[in-house]
Amino acid sequence: MGDTPGREHEPEVLAAHDAPGLTERWALLPRRLRHAVAAGTVVVAAVAAGSVYAVSQRPDPEPAPPVPYPAQITSITLRKITSDAADDRAFTISLRATTTSASPVTVERVGHGYHSIDLRLDPPPPIVVTSAKPRQLTVRARVTSCTGLPLDASMPYLDVTLRNSRAEQKLSVILGERYARGLSRQLRTLCGLTPAQ
Repeated sequence: MGDTPGREHEPEVLAAHDAPGLTERWALLPRRLRHAVAAGTVVVAAVAAGSVYAVSQRPDPEPAPPVPYPAQITSITLRKITSDAADDRAFTISLRATTTSASPVTVERVGHGYHSIDLRLDPPPPIVVTSAKPRQLTVRARVTSCTGLPLDASMPYLDVTLRNSRAEQKLSVILGERYARGLSRQLRTLCGLTPAQ
């Protein structure tokens, strides 16, 4: 079983197959078919490359516009001012809050610059306002002292603190001449002075 000197050793075959390989099969195809397959492959590769390029060059979609600031989209208007029959030092300011945005706005506080009048919202805040659901705001006002009150207020205002998903802001609301007259009338009545005509 030894090797014979001078005789070449034939390699041992581990696996054999008689079928032609891929290259041989390709060569056996008719020339027109080989050209058609090659052209089709080039077209498919070009379309795929073009698609990848087109998708990569497409601009990013525009981001959604930010929610406007609450003071830009909220309106506070006066409905009426009435005396409080249960308290001779109090009156009620009825307001209407509306918003033009689809996102809700929350009324957090109502205030003003007069230290002698306490204000509170009823019901207590937060009060949510939506475009589909405007809200009536009832502000209970109680006079604690008549000293320093604007008995003839010409441009009184209310500070309304508003909040939405973008910010919290204080909106100074001038409610107009009707509010100025009504406030002066209430303060003069509560402080024992004759209402201005």
